[in-house]
Amino acid sequence: MNGDALSALMRRAVDGEVGEAAGALAELYWALANDTPWRRACADRTAEDRSRTLLAVLRQRRDTPLEPQDGLALLGALDAFLGDQEEDGLVLAVDALVPPLWVVSRSRGWRAPTSRDMVDRWCRLHNVFPKASKGVQVQVSVAPAAMAQPWSGRRHWMVAAFTDGIGPRNDASGAHFHTRALDDPPARAASADQLAREIAGGHPLRALVLPELSLDPRTRDAFLDALEDGGNPPVLTVPGSYHVMDGEHRYNVAQLWGDHMVLVTQRKILPIDLEAVTEVIHSGETVEVVMGPWGTLIAPICRDFMDFAHRELWTCVAPDVALVPSMGVGSTMSGHAKQADALRCSASTLTCMANQPPSGAQWSEPRFGMIQMGTRQTWLEEDTSKRVLSLILDDEQTEES
Repeated sequence: MNGDALSALMRRAVDGEVGEAAGALAELYWALANDTPWRRACADRTAEDRSRTLLAVLRQRRDTPLEPQDGLALLGALDAFLGDQEEDGLVLAVDALVPPLWVVSRSRGWRAPTSRDMVDRWCRLHNVFPKASKGVQVQVSVAPAAMAQPWSGRRHWMVAAFTDGIGPRNDASGAHFHTRALDDPPARAASADQLAREIAGGHPLRALVLPELSLDPRTRDAFLDALEDGGNPPVLTVPGSYHVMDGEHRYNVAQLWGDHMVLVTQRKILPIDLEAVTEVIHSGETVEVVMGPWGTLIAPICRDFMDFAHRELWTCVAPDVALVPSMGVGSTMSGHAKQADALRCSASTLTCMANQPPSGAQWSEPRFGMIQMGTRQTWLEEDTSKRVLSLILDDEQTEES
């Protein structure tokens, strides 16, 4: 691409005609992100060395439509366009490629690169991932800008669980189950109200996660109201998940609440399907990703996070935050721990998982949640003297502290 053509392309990008520019950028990034020799060559190199290696590989690729310096210029052009947008400015859909891609900017404050070693910085502050993977669609939304101020003033993360003996009531027979109610809704409501009071008098929270199938819709709504009435609600809350009807189908649904609204409605994609138990729900078809001051965030339900079928997708999305409601036993916790550590290695993901052990599960050391922050995994252990368990971590704590 000669200088005149590049200048024209940049002008079109800045003017808002970004299809060609975004497509070229996405191809460039997609090539480097999926180039196994480049990843292997960069494994033990510094950021500057990785960038030099990246550019050398790109020069050798005949199917890449850009010279490396043109790609660097396009980064600046696209970011200038994204930074000027008032609505959904952090996200751009590029449908003309195979596969169609999302181009996501992690920061409005980024400046155009001026040297080759800036490629690595751009890769850290941006992401490109497919709009679909193995039949699962990926949707991206942007949180209200008003959430940036309360987010920046807080540092604490919480996972919580209930040990009051209340579980989801099985509304089907044998090994097949779905649920419409809790065993004792008033007792669980009392436990949830106790948790709301603890949060009202505690650290201002960035995020709170409760377990899968822990609050039915009525109890969930009362709990969210209690958080607001307490005057210290978390910026983000995943109040567990529950089986709900939507039209003719029953889904396992988790909601991400923030700024007094539902930011994400995530339907479980992979129901429990074991020899001993099968979850009778309709499978969701979409992964929801929400952008905000936290970067990219996902809220997958239990198996959707840990199952091998989705590991490639999570690696591509590279979320900054994963908030996971779960209901499982020891093997489930092991799966969550491995996935959280893998995403920590590949994307520096902070994972908060809240767990509810199934009723009657035989488990020598039940665990009720986990926070993966940096290289540290901290578990929420059982305490039979309490009806409500919680784990709170400060994201400025170091591993040594």
